[in-house]
Amino acid sequence: ARTLQTNSKDNTIYSGGSDGKIIKWNYDNKQWNAQTIVDSRNDYLVYSLDISADGNWLAAGGLYSINSDNNYAELYDLKNGGAAKKIPGFKSNIENIHFTPDGKGFYARDNSGFSIKYSNLTSAKEIISSQEKIVSLAMNENGTLLAGAGADGNLYVWDINKNFAATKINISKGLSAVCFAPNGREIIVGDRSGVLRIVSNGIVIRILPGHNAPIEDIKFNHAGTFMASASKDYSVRLWNYAELGEQPILMS
Repeated sequence: ARTLQTNSKDNTIYSGGSDGKIIKWNYDNKQWNAQTIVDSRNDYLVYSLDISADGNWLAAGGLYSINSDNNYAELYDLKNGGAAKKIPGFKSNIENIHFTPDGKGFYARDNSGFSIKYSNLTSAKEIISSQEKIVSLAMNENGTLLAGAGADGNLYVWDINKNFAATKINISKGLSAVCFAPNGREIIVGDRSGVLRIVSNGIVIRILPGHNAPIEDIKFNHAGTFMASASKDYSVRLWNYAELGEQPILMS
């Protein structure tokens, strides 16, 4: 399993994996029930999923293993069902898919982290070419900013409304994950040593230690009250974002 995405409209979870499967999980009678949306396949690996804000569309990205230079994303109609629509124009791995708030397109990281593309749900075009490998990509809730975590330790913030004008902030030796706080004012970055940092207006305002291996992912719950950090140290830490002085809940 490479990716999980929750749908706040109907309290379901979608998962995608290296086996190419996409599964919809429903919670009923105190247990999770699996519905296979796409069965196993040997020519496509799923690395990233996102659901549009209205809950109507599921975008999937990964790797077309037969020809990575002619990669594609997939679009699923969650409302009406049917076969996936293939969106061409990608190269190598597709990861970190983020729908725009209006659901008319999405941003994704591809080409091994050296390119960020925008898709209008029909085709894709490059909007950012990076000299530093971007290992994680995030978008703020109102769809005006993108943030990228650089492998060399730089945080990039791109202003979508200003032709993707970039701000570069040196953070640490090597970043591994990035996420916007729901308040839109802060960006959380994780690095390869397991440290979390909160950045506001280009300045690190708080450091959250605890993990001792690279941060793999950072996510907030839909209410914006708790932040989860997942690490290669086999733990997830659940932080009360309003009370960061408290010890996080540790799940090992």
